[in-house]
Amino acid sequence: MKVRSLAAELGCRPEELMAIMHFESGGTLSPSVQNSFGYTGLIQFGTSAAAMLNTTTAALKAMTHIQQMDYVAAYFRAAKKSNPGFPKLGFIDLYFAVFYPKWIPRGMDEILPAGDTLKKNNPALVHNGVVMKRYILNDYIKRYPFLANGNSGGLWGL
Repeated sequence: MKVRSLAAELGCRPEELMAIMHFESGGTLSPSVQNSFGYTGLIQFGTSAAAMLNTTTAALKAMTHIQQMDYVAAYFRAAKKSNPGFPKLGFIDLYFAVFYPKWIPRGMDEILPAGDTLKKNNPALVHNGVVMKRYILNDYIKRYPFLANGNSGGLWGL
């Protein structure tokens, strides 16, 4: 129910939020999953994101998925507040709100300023040596084909 109400609030499909949480949690949808860099939970909250929400990654890790959804919602509300028109590019903006919020305003075919460390730690984002929203969206559609079967921001006719 929380996923559905957040999706309605953001103007996206619940499946899009679920795809992000599934991917970010390593396919577990577990609020306690933590990666090797210390990012935790359903959308892999970092320490600064947790602090912005007046919590910690340790507290988030101890929550149930229902409890953590309140923080997921608060996180997306903050992204929406700081990015007019969000999610103007649909699903891909939702993803970048989680992964790299500074790239939300960037266009689908713009080469994103990814440093070597980001490229090394996230090789799936890199195609032909560059990072672009369109490439990442195409990768998501390969993993979650249902994302191509809807209209979210008018960009599904790739």
